[in-house]
Amino acid sequence: MKHLIFLFSLLFFFSCTKDESGSNQNGNDTLLTIPIDYSQLVDLKSDVATFKSEEDFNSFMKTLPTLTHHQKLELANQTSFTSVEEHLESLYDQLDLIDNREAFIFANQNSEYLEIVTNDIGDEEVVEKEISQHTSAIIHNTDRIIKVGDIYYKYISDLVVKNKDYQALKVLKSSEDVKNSRMNFEKAYEILGKDNSVRWTDLGKAFSLQAEKNPSGCKNDRRVKFSWVLFEFTDQGGDITGKRIHLLTEIHPTKKGIPCIWYRYKTVITRNNFNFTGNIRVTNSSLTSSFNVSIPNTVVTSSSLDSDNFLFGFIPIGDQKAEACFTRERVDVTTQGKGGLWINLNQSKLCN
Repeated sequence: MKHLIFLFSLLFFFSCTKDESGSNQNGNDTLLTIPIDYSQLVDLKSDVATFKSEEDFNSFMKTLPTLTHHQKLELANQTSFTSVEEHLESLYDQLDLIDNREAFIFANQNSEYLEIVTNDIGDEEVVEKEISQHTSAIIHNTDRIIKVGDIYYKYISDLVVKNKDYQALKVLKSSEDVKNSRMNFEKAYEILGKDNSVRWTDLGKAFSLQAEKNPSGCKNDRRVKFSWVLFEFTDQGGDITGKRIHLLTEIHPTKKGIPCIWYRYKTVITRNNFNFTGNIRVTNSSLTSSFNVSIPNTVVTSSSLDSDNFLFGFIPIGDQKAEACFTRERVDVTTQGKGGLWINLNQSKLCN
């Protein structure tokens, strides 16, 4: 019976929040900003976001996907600590001030959060070191830790490791450190994706499009990238394991600048005509659901613009898992910069 009640509550949550997460496509989401009080669920006024119980944490997690971009900024501004995302923003701002390649490389070599890699086409680029994409990341402190009850949770990559000793978690810097720590850890989320030849899929990968301007030299090179992926989150704690499917999207503007290395930078980002639709089903069951995510047109000044949208919840029995396919993918993205970059994604597909 508890399984049925939990499943009903998840499905009820979806039906109640679908419109709040952006079915109104008109206007800018700054117009939808309303004061939000999370004081009953989480304490944001200490050095780490603190939840009294797992129930409060899960309630908080189910609320986050209903917020607009500006409401999430309001939430982040309520913290007394610097969040990991705020810290990343400051690091990118500092990189943007460096005017020679040697100093740029040195800054990244000595960073806990960033590193320079060579991508598949031979370009050097700055990437983040295993920063978690968990929904709760908006309130992770710079140690990437939150507190639930009397247990600390640390998020690195797709893992979460739990311990009562904050300092023992603080020294963990990578997923390899986590696996070698002998502490209890688990997957914080799975990535669900699509394959170009198979409409329905289980575990997969993120998909992306990008637009690029490459005039002579590096200084004025600009690129904007839009990525979309389906994530499967596991509710933490409790005597039952609930799964939640989310659509996550990211917009990252990057430039080469004087160092001739791609890195994120702050600029004006515009996201219009956002609409993603599709279907979800649970294997070895009759559970199915469709989703339709529309987000109001948005303009922000930032080094990124993300969205996190709850789609479906279920409790797996045995080896049941979620599969999904997209029937429509639509968005227009641009950034203020050299030449006016545009990404225009507009495709419709049928599920098999």
